[in-house]
Amino acid sequence: MKVLIVATYFAPELAGGVSRYEREVLPRIVPLLVAAGCQVTVVTLRDGEGLTQTAGVDLVGLAVGRDQPYKRILYNQICSSLQSWGADVLLSLEGWLPVLPMWSKKSIVVIHDAHAELEWVRRDRGLSVKRLPRLLYWHAVSWRAARASDRIITDSRFAAEEISQAFGIPRPKIAPIYCGVDSERLRPIRDPGMLARARTRYSLLEQFYLFVGPSTGDKNLRFVLQTLLDLKEGDTRGLPVVVTAGRPSSPPEANILHCLEESGRGSLFHFVGPIEEQDLPAVYSAARALIFPSLHEGFGLPPLEAMACGVPVVAANRTAVPEVVGDAAIMIDPGSPQTLLEALERVNIEPVRRDLIVKGFERVKMFTWDRTVQGITAEVLT
Repeated sequence: MKVLIVATYFAPELAGGVSRYEREVLPRIVPLLVAAGCQVTVVTLRDGEGLTQTAGVDLVGLAVGRDQPYKRILYNQICSSLQSWGADVLLSLEGWLPVLPMWSKKSIVVIHDAHAELEWVRRDRGLSVKRLPRLLYWHAVSWRAARASDRIITDSRFAAEEISQAFGIPRPKIAPIYCGVDSERLRPIRDPGMLARARTRYSLLEQFYLFVGPSTGDKNLRFVLQTLLDLKEGDTRGLPVVVTAGRPSSPPEANILHCLEESGRGSLFHFVGPIEEQDLPAVYSAARALIFPSLHEGFGLPPLEAMACGVPVVAANRTAVPEVVGDAAIMIDPGSPQTLLEALERVNIEPVRRDLIVKGFERVKMFTWDRTVQGITAEVLT
């Protein structure tokens, strides 16, 4: 069997969920397919790193780098279409299929959620002109992928239902296969030296909450900003929040942050930018709790990563998040500041913290990348 895998987000330095997914899945699935007797071709970028060309594996590096996005799209479309000639299965790990003809006998696409398509449907609600071309592109390729594929893999039951409704395709066509957590890498860090190095590198305070994600958009940092802005001075629930993104420069987040600074409480938020992967376990471990008020998730890795590091989680009660965290997190309404404040009060009660940590360790055991890859492999080989 000849299998073509499209994975152009495979690069250690790239941030984002799709890149993380490919970095975890690709090195695991290629050996499994080769062991099953498959001839595997992987389309990646010329500056991708981490895969080795061995027997049964052919690496095709696009003649373009990730710093040339428009050329990358063009080259990817052409190359993936040509490489699909003679393939039994085309597996795209990044939510799209070639708009050009596909010659493979079967096509499988990983679509993590229907967020881009839902944004397109709601495009009349204050969408900026700057975002329109990108949104139009993702609408076109997502629609093509959802309708033209033989099988869709997604990250949760919630995402499967959402994709089915958004694209008008039968639910049985979609296979929910959970993402995983690398518990060997993401584990509690108790070594004082490692924690001290992380604190120094990212200017972390002794006590802080952690917010993982961009400072704008549906990760909902504005909700945390507004909640702490309205908090009375001296309230012990108002610990500083470390944000793994740059300082917001556009409203409403920038406006709320300005109000915080005007009130003398700007120090409640520390924007440290993206965290290096090798530092993630220490940064998670140093946090008092993870705050994850996201408005839309097809899965949501940060809560599980925090749990793997022994950190309590406060998470939104929407979309796929409850399905993933179960009873191992304190759930909040991401539109109600009062529920966040109550959660922050509870997460600082030691018996509650201990219970959440124990439940978190147990919950994480349900999610492994090996299990994810076994599920994907079964879809490819059937």
